Amino acid sequence: MTDIMGRVTRAVSAGLLFALVVWPSTGSTTPSVSRAPSGCGPAPTVLENPPEMARVDGRIQSIELEIRQDGDRLCFVDRNNSDRPGIAPTIRIRPGEILRVRLFNGVNDASVLRKTTPPGHVTNFPGVSGMPGYLEVVPGAYHEPTGNTNLHFHGLEVKPAPCGPGIAPGDDVVTTYFVPESEPSPGGACLSAYEIAVPDDQPAGLYWYHTHFHGESEAQTLLGLSGAIVVENADDDARRQHGMGERILIVRDHLVPHTAAPKPTTVDPAGKAHHSQAAAAPRAAGMAAFSGAAQLPQCAFDKCINTAAEIQCSAPAEREQETYLSVNGISIRDAGNPAGRLPKISLAAHREELWRLVNAAADTYIRLQLADIDGSGVVRNVPIEVVGLDGAPFADKTGRPNAQMSTGPIMVSPGGRIEFNVKLDAPAAQHVIVLRTEAVETGCAGDLMPGRDLVAVSINTNSSGAPVARGSV
Repeated sequence: MTDIMGRVTRAVSAGLLFALVVWPSTGSTTPSVSRAPSGCGPAPTVLENPPEMARVDGRIQSIELEIRQDGDRLCFVDRNNSDRPGIAPTIRIRPGEILRVRLFNGVNDASVLRKTTPPGHVTNFPGVSGMPGYLEVVPGAYHEPTGNTNLHFHGLEVKPAPCGPGIAPGDDVVTTYFVPESEPSPGGACLSAYEIAVPDDQPAGLYWYHTHFHGESEAQTLLGLSGAIVVENADDDARRQHGMGERILIVRDHLVPHTAAPKPTTVDPAGKAHHSQAAAAPRAAGMAAFSGAAQLPQCAFDKCINTAAEIQCSAPAEREQETYLSVNGISIRDAGNPAGRLPKISLAAHREELWRLVNAAADTYIRLQLADIDGSGVVRNVPIEVVGLDGAPFADKTGRPNAQMSTGPIMVSPGGRIEFNVKLDAPAAQHVIVLRTEAVETGCAGDLMPGRDLVAVSINTNSSGAPVARGSV
């Protein structure tokens, strides 16, 4: 399913906030004993892998997920894991297994959602007159947030079974929803646990889970409700046996407060931050072509959208940066977030690692590259060995793994995932190595997405080469 595709296609972005549900998934209405929420905990300061869902022997794997609200922050908590509560746990599952998720919705103030996605910008545009054959457009229409939620297992080929009496819901985001624990449960709200049967032929790779309640999806995603899913197979066992480290990187976006902000920052060869005029300036190239394409109506099933009248684009000079990014909960310094920082990774020289990155942003595209900046300021793109995109492993015609080398920036759209191997040599320790995103131009109706550095990488030449432990970096 395609979701969370930027502000132009915000209607298909994801959302999920959980209500108190029952376990096992039998449709019973007897509530579980609830616990007093203790908030989301402090924001992380060290870049680490997220905590892991506990696995057990057998075909059925279970987790209790709770949504907590901490002021204007929403977070997932694994109720059976005290490791860094408030940081969404990584779910590891294998083809042929069943994932059961017992959900608790601790949202207690839906006004935070309202502030995150207000009705819209003030405009003098009168709207679109009704025309035969065209969809009706209601200017100013707005879904008032409720705090309801549901869950989407992004990329998994599982049944969208709706919730019902005696029926455990599957990946159904249209009719299944859970209300906040503090609210009475109306008829139609789900009270059962999710039961996700992962197919035997599900490709191994990186997926993710996130909220997907329509009308509130963008707000819930911007506030942090997302986490990683890793589908594993024998190749993952072999990597661990050979001591190959693994890193889980979750990129999220968050709304920039509407205050004056300095220019974006990047890292210079000395490791110091400096302002980047090039990154701050929106690129006007392609605007004419975009506006021309917008004149064509988009039609399906004998109904059309009058894009020429309904998409009112602003001039580039009138646009502002809308979001800033975080990596594994650490906010990234840029124009809209000068108080952020640049997280760091220490990588052993000559030791290969598998990096799994999910773009869990609601609105932000990234163009990913690994850059080597030498002492004179020359930037060289570091080749990375891509082993999979969007949960699809690269393979040859016989099905054997077939990684592809890439030196240029790789576009990762909202909801996209990339898995790649990284190995750096000892001489690189004398340079500045950064994982960064290039600026992305999405057209006159899109967000302004400047270039920015995401992670600084240091090369440890004295390391014994111990593999990265699961759950820490």
